[in-house]
Amino acid sequence: MSSYIIQGSSGNSDLAKIECLVENIKVLDSEADFQLVIKDDSDWNSHIENVCRSYGFKVPYNPIIYKNNGELIGNYKDFLNWS
Repeated sequence: MSSYIIQGSSGNSDLAKIECLVENIKVLDSEADFQLVIKDDSDWNSHIENVCRSYGFKVPYNPIIYKNNGELIGNYKDFLNWS
């Protein structure tokens, strides 16, 4: 089973695009699991700093997508190319 974590700020338009994409993926692959974390814009900078520090990510993408094993996928465009 594939498991993905998607985190972004509430004001980010790419996050809304990812939400729609995730719904379509779930229809095609019921085994895929997605955890969506949406932070208020005012909390985003400190949150993404903590995420990057915890996982060792160098680029604070918004939104950021990674697998539950810590494998970084990247941002929205990276996810489109990856999936």
